[in-house]
This record gives sequence, C-alpha cells and structure tokens, in this order.
Amino acid sequence: MKLILSFFLSIVFATQTTPAFEGVVSYHISYNLPNAKKNETLPESQQKIYLKGSKSRFVQNTSVATTTILLDAKQHHATVLMEIEGQKWKFNMPQEELNILKLDKAKNYTLTPTGNKKTIAGYQCLEVELAMNDSLSHAYFYYTPLIPPRMLKGMGGFNLKGLPLEYIYQTQDIEMKISADTILAQPLPDSLFVVPPGYKAMPESMVTSLKEKF
Repeated sequence: MKLILSFFLSIVFATQTTPAFEGVVSYHISYNLPNAKKNETLPESQQKIYLKGSKSRFVQNTSVATTTILLDAKQHHATVLMEIEGQKWKFNMPQEELNILKLDKAKNYTLTPTGNKKTIAGYQCLEVELAMNDSLSHAYFYYTPLIPPRMLKGMGGFNLKGLPLEYIYQTQDIEMKISADTILAQPLPDSLFVVPPGYKAMPESMVTSLKEKF
C-alpha cells in the first residue's frame, strides 16, 4: 500500500520549474489474481487527480467509501476526507507523516528504462521498470514527458521525467494496474482544493487504524 500511495504522491506533490499542467487525470484500477479461486475477484475502482499549481485533489471511489486527499506542496501537509456509510470525516497528515510514504531508501529500488513505448489517453509514454531489491515484486511505470513531472522537494519519489499515466504492480499472487483513461487540460476552480462544509474531525482511534493501513 505504501508503494501505491507513493505513486500518487509522486504526481500530486509539486515544486514547479516548468509550466504547470492544469486539469484532470482520470485513472482506472483493475486487478488480476493469477492464483485466485474460481469467481474470486477484487472490485475495480476509479481515481481522479485534479492538478492546479501547487495544489492537488485526489479522489477515489469504491463500493465502501469515497476518499479525497487535498494537498498543497507550499503548505507541506494534506487533508484527508472520507465518506463512510453516510458519515463525513476529516483528518490532517503533516509533512513528517507524508515523508513515511516516500521511497525511504533509494538503494532498495532499481529504476531501469526499458525502451518500450505506448500511447495512453492520447499521450506518448515511456516505460521504466522499478525492481524492489528486497522482494519478489516488480512495478512498471509509463510516463509522458509531454506533461511536466510534479515532485515535492525533499521527497525522493520515483524521479520520473514526466507525469506517470500507468502503473503496474506485480507479485506472485496479484497484478494491479492503474491506467489513465482520460486527460483533460482545463482551468479548475479554487473551490476544488478547499474542505467543503459538513465534515467533522475523525476520532483518533479511527485515524490511527487508517494510518496503519497506509
């Protein structure tokens, strides 16, 4: 899970040195279970990332909950919003906790360009392989250099030279694929990046449980 979240953090945290992309990237998440029993599946889900300057909004919809993460690279913290069974909760994650989700030790990961290319959502992408040296799992990224990379200063991230549009994570038991369906470059209202009314502070016990899953 930490590696999955690192993928999104590598997108939404930004220190801009090139013209920023403003708009929405929609991702589809699917799973393949090669060793699954008959009719054993994992539910597919959708994710969207809204990007505007240093601000980002990440939304994931599942059958259980809707999770929204509001981030501002200049403020160095994130606000997590969750809708669960009609209840609206919020809690903050300061910079120190976000750093836990980065790739903590670069020596544990080997990033290798493969030379493979493909077009995703209308953008030409390049493939890199991410090998985790201390495990049997592998990950692959397809990123587009046509959209500037977005990284948070002080976070290692994956140091890709463009925006990731596809991520494939493989182990012996599961393959997860996150792939961009659509990319819309358009102006976004500032209201997307503020906490809407109706959310209340999540109890500390619930926050602790969620952070353990992160």
